[in-house]
Amino acid sequence: MRLTLLIVLVLCIPSLAADLPRPQKQPTGHLYPFQKDGQWGFIDSTGAIVYDAMFAGAEPRFSNGYVVLKVGDQVLWLSEGGKFVVPQQHIDAATGSAEGLFKVNVGRQIRLGDILANPGRWGFMDTSGKMAIPATLTDVAHFSDGLAAAGVRGPGERRARWGYIGKDGKWVIEPKYLSARSFSGGCAFVGVALPGERFVKQGVIDGTGKMVIRPQFLQAQAFRNGLAAVKKDEAWGYIDRRGNTVVPFEYQAAETFNNGRGLVWKWKKKKGRIVDAKCGFVDTKGKPVTKIEFETGYSFSDGMAVVGRGGKHGFLNSDGKIAIELKFDSAATFSEGLAAVVSKGKTGYVDKQGRLVIRHQFDWGLPFRSELARVFIDKAKRRHGYVNRQGKMVFEFTIEPPGQWREG
Repeated sequence: MRLTLLIVLVLCIPSLAADLPRPQKQPTGHLYPFQKDGQWGFIDSTGAIVYDAMFAGAEPRFSNGYVVLKVGDQVLWLSEGGKFVVPQQHIDAATGSAEGLFKVNVGRQIRLGDILANPGRWGFMDTSGKMAIPATLTDVAHFSDGLAAAGVRGPGERRARWGYIGKDGKWVIEPKYLSARSFSGGCAFVGVALPGERFVKQGVIDGTGKMVIRPQFLQAQAFRNGLAAVKKDEAWGYIDRRGNTVVPFEYQAAETFNNGRGLVWKWKKKKGRIVDAKCGFVDTKGKPVTKIEFETGYSFSDGMAVVGRGGKHGFLNSDGKIAIELKFDSAATFSEGLAAVVSKGKTGYVDKQGRLVIRHQFDWGLPFRSELARVFIDKAKRRHGYVNRQGKMVFEFTIEPPGQWREG
């Protein structure tokens, strides 16, 4: 009997690969999703169809070079180069990759109305489709610095206990924390319940599990550019990896550093409502890069940051100087050297010198991803398309309302 079962399993695995969709052509550049009749397919950077619309579900999004797809009841991955990764055993849900491993779920079931009937268990698969870490965990985060935050919850336990596993699936740091963030630069925030404290406090551990910054923060964000935004009492500031305060605790909000700059906010409250909210930027030494003077702001991306004042938006450079005049009704962050900007209800794209390289003509536009950007040609009619960096429309498609999507 054992031999018979093994033969069946071995024979079934190649059959999955045999049934894989075949590309219409070898892709040029990256892949980009489009929809037709409620199904998703992919074009390449020239606008040519590589995979016809045959994948069901929500819009596929690439993460770390892979996108999760579903063919019938089979979950698999597609790389940006157009290659499939086929699981060598059945899985019920999956996410993208990090450090060469995919998060996978076995046993997850959803009833009508997106109600989770069975949360299943989480594990990891490698890029060959083999189960690298068995699906036995209540929850997991992606691998970072060779470790993954993992939660387990035993019978009668109301909440998961968190620790960290290595790529062999063994516990490197035992599950004893109430929360655990991913490692970054050799350290991670963990949540601890302290005697007499009402709220969980965040502290920092190193890769051996040693507490290097005592639990004291109400909230915390990951370290980036050597600093982490943390909340203490009712104010936000930034600390370094030794726990030293670099940016004083004097802000109502603070965001993770990007491009060596941190976005910080100050505001007042009137009858429980936030009023007079203003933002600005600080550097990694705690020095202000700008005054706290902008009504809207977004973290730096591609060396530039969107800011707004008086209903008009423009861009700062890394020195905190206005590089592109605040003259647009709305603006998105820079990506691949271009940014979407809105004027008189229509969207175009500018370069870092502020030159309009793609004229205002779309209802909205998303950031460029390599050679193409997704644009909304007509929101009311759900018409979408892709434009290249010269502004040429290379592909158009219509997205159906979610209620009309059909099963694949």
